Amino acid sequence: MPVTDSPTSEPTTRWESEVAQGKSDPFRFFSKIGEEFWDDNKDLEASGIDVAPDGSHLILVSDEGEIIFLNLRDYESGHCKISSISGVDGDDLEGVAIDPGAWDPDDMHVYIVHEGADDDDPILYKVSYEFNDGRCSARVVDSANLEGAIPCMKTSNGIESLGLKSASSGGDPAVFFVGIQDTGNVYEVTSEGESTGSDSCYEGGMGGDDISGATYSSKYGHLWSYVESKNSIAVVDPAQDCTVATYRIGSGMDEEGLALDFEHKLLYMAVDGQGDGSVVSVYNFTYPQGLDECIDSRGSCGGFKVCGGKKRGNNFFG
Repeated sequence: MPVTDSPTSEPTTRWESEVAQGKSDPFRFFSKIGEEFWDDNKDLEASGIDVAPDGSHLILVSDEGEIIFLNLRDYESGHCKISSISGVDGDDLEGVAIDPGAWDPDDMHVYIVHEGADDDDPILYKVSYEFNDGRCSARVVDSANLEGAIPCMKTSNGIESLGLKSASSGGDPAVFFVGIQDTGNVYEVTSEGESTGSDSCYEGGMGGDDISGATYSSKYGHLWSYVESKNSIAVVDPAQDCTVATYRIGSGMDEEGLALDFEHKLLYMAVDGQGDGSVVSVYNFTYPQGLDECIDSRGSCGGFKVCGGKKRGNNFFG
């Protein structure tokens, strides 16, 4: 996997220039991934993103329902897309997260989430996939309706991000953070489609809506969430229910996906090209020290009511 302390080429966007000049630590732009692939597939609108546990590839989903695999062993070749995932009902896929407890190089699985809306249930899919040297396949092996794990949705702006909190183990299901675009709130849900409790709601870090990506460091206990409207990343401490840091890392484009590879010290950012070709950039990343003090005093969003079996639209966000 190519990693360097210096960019291999001149940055081409405002956010990359800021990062390369050291203005937005702890990120430093390194490269783009699959530029020719995206040029050949300008209709793809990249959304959620996650990195395989062995660091060999990225998995993305799109607004049109595709699943995309990017080879990290060679940024220029070996990529693959699937236009229709067997077993997925509909499109508008927004989040991707891998449960290491359900992933092995010889038996790979990934979770993807359908956004949902006021008249369309949000669905979490468990997908079995294969990816090797530019060849790929994928099919749904399980699914869970998240309607009863989050508040009812008022509009089409539903689940926009998916990030792993804890892996499945010993019969216990995986737990994920799901971010709601409408409110900027983040909820804990299990791979079985259940809420972990009415106190498992966190403000996404900027005091507003438009959260579009999330990833979690179990080692440090921090949720890193990307807030598109602010072109920034917020670092949230769920235990204290507060933000401990913010970093501006945005282009003014439509950033839709965020993944941090803490082991290999890399950050991946996906941009929805809105028909002009998507972009995936990689940054070298150093975990900041001293992220232990709250920098805001916003109240908790806990105590929310789940949608459950009630008619959609008769409930409200917590």
